[in-house]
Amino acid sequence: MLATAVVGVSLTGAPAFAAADEADVAVEVVIERNIVTASGWSSIQTFVSNDGSVPAAGVTLAVALPEGLRVGGFESTSNWDCDFEQPVTRCTRVGDLAPGVRDRSLVLSVSVEGVSAGAVLETRADVTTSTPESDSADNADTGTIRVVAPGTVRGNLWNDLNADGIRQATEPPAESVGLSIRSLEDYDQYGFSNNYQGTYSESVPAKRYQIFASLSRSSWRFATPDVGDDTTDSDLHQVSQDTYTAYGESSAFTVDPATPTVIDLGVVAAYRPTNIQPKAGKQGTTRTVTLTGEAFSTNLTPQLTRTGADPVVGTVKSISTDRKTMKVAFPLTGVATGKWTLTLASLFGDRAEVADAFTVKPPAQLPR
Repeated sequence: MLATAVVGVSLTGAPAFAAADEADVAVEVVIERNIVTASGWSSIQTFVSNDGSVPAAGVTLAVALPEGLRVGGFESTSNWDCDFEQPVTRCTRVGDLAPGVRDRSLVLSVSVEGVSAGAVLETRADVTTSTPESDSADNADTGTIRVVAPGTVRGNLWNDLNADGIRQATEPPAESVGLSIRSLEDYDQYGFSNNYQGTYSESVPAKRYQIFASLSRSSWRFATPDVGDDTTDSDLHQVSQDTYTAYGESSAFTVDPATPTVIDLGVVAAYRPTNIQPKAGKQGTTRTVTLTGEAFSTNLTPQLTRTGADPVVGTVKSISTDRKTMKVAFPLTGVATGKWTLTLASLFGDRAEVADAFTVKPPAQLPR
């Protein structure tokens, strides 16, 4: 007799494929800040989900903390009834856990206590259900916190008045500038929106970081980086910009507990002129000059300055619509001859300078 095979039909009479109508609860431990110092803190999040095809009833969760972690705060939702005990916190789901649902079930704020650098602290979470499951392999999960020694990140933030990328002793701090120190190994960051007298110092866990800065384009631009000795040059370079903000970053670095990491940032006033025409005026007259650059505004006070002399305050006559040119009239009556520095002082305390940008000449040296 000739046998005939029929593709896709089971000879036993049973379906070839059957979907399991079962629940499948799973738990996940998430510790975003997982490298800390012996006096550090973190947050442990526990997520419970049902990856099965039917509701899961009687779902319970147990989260066990190791020695070395102390709970400072608990957080849950009305979907869970938790006893908030430690070192093991137990929670019961209020109602069934529907298929496809993922609950942020429990958050524990913890601090490190009684351990030293080198310790690895493991938290374990277990979830169960009274409903039959298709898979129990994902009913437990762990997360670790690694304890490391502290290190220091410090540096200078300065107004690079002459725009040469090198910090001179006479250049002032840029106190309105801030930085963000972000970990590249976990979710952790430190920073400030402004600084005190142009310096900063942050104690951080020893791990890999990168520093980021955002500058308002109406106020600052990044100084040219890496142009000289590492003790005096700027270490951040611009990577992008949009209409209002310029964005810069440092190279990645690893903090060594034994040696401070120094990252400096130099900035140049956005309104620092790139040109001035004419560059000279006759003593005893009022000379109108045109400044070329960016971000000129009525918040700026133009002056001619030099050591040992009173400043010559100019009057802003006009600013172009694109803010790239500004006309200024300087009264030169009684002003000493010679070279003067052009200064634009901001209402907010910062300033731009162009050294020896303008020369006051005796009347006989200029034609009428």
